[in-house]
Amino acid sequence: MSTFFIPYHIARATLGKYESDKCTDISPFNLAKLAEYYGLSMDYLMGLTENKNHPNTALHELHLNDSTVDLLKSGALNNRLLCEFVCHPGFLRLLTDMEVCIDRIADMRIRDMNLVLEQARQSVMEQRQPPENDLYMRTLELGQVSEELFFSHVIHDDLDRIVKDLRTRHESDKTTAELETPAADFARNIPVILLDALMHKGTADEKRAFTICRVFGIDDFVNMS
Repeated sequence: MSTFFIPYHIARATLGKYESDKCTDISPFNLAKLAEYYGLSMDYLMGLTENKNHPNTALHELHLNDSTVDLLKSGALNNRLLCEFVCHPGFLRLLTDMEVCIDRIADMRIRDMNLVLEQARQSVMEQRQPPENDLYMRTLELGQVSEELFFSHVIHDDLDRIVKDLRTRHESDKTTAELETPAADFARNIPVILLDALMHKGTADEKRAFTICRVFGIDDFVNMS
């Protein structure tokens, strides 16, 4: 919200306080005024919902069946990730390609193309009897497309682009795992641990015990040695 636009009955200083990180409380009256002024719900302003523009959309307008609604409400899905997935610019392409595949819209065209290529190949084979690895004959053979293989590649490419994009967007997310792992830190320290073990005074068994303690971060034995 910008302090340039000031809702009625709210002082500029008060609005400025609301916009700062130091704001810890807001009166219900002012909250209602802000919601009315900006055309938002009070729940959205309080962070109770992410529905900014459609807080009261009727369920029937979404055209979802009961099973889908039950699944969305169950908590079994990561609804935030689902929303990001559906709102991604590549989602409509993915859905379109899935529809083409599932409803077999392009199957007839693929079969027609394969039939033409195969007839041409058979005709050449009968007339000229080319060698087994003839370039032209192999081209006619490889030019024929497997419907299942073709669509699996198309849909996989669509999905892969979306997932990679969302993966990049989530790099700064608090729930994203760190790139640096404890194993990597341990691997860097192995040479130091081994060198310390070699320099440690004591019997072979004591050196082994010293190394094990260092590996597992046990300092008692190390401090006693």
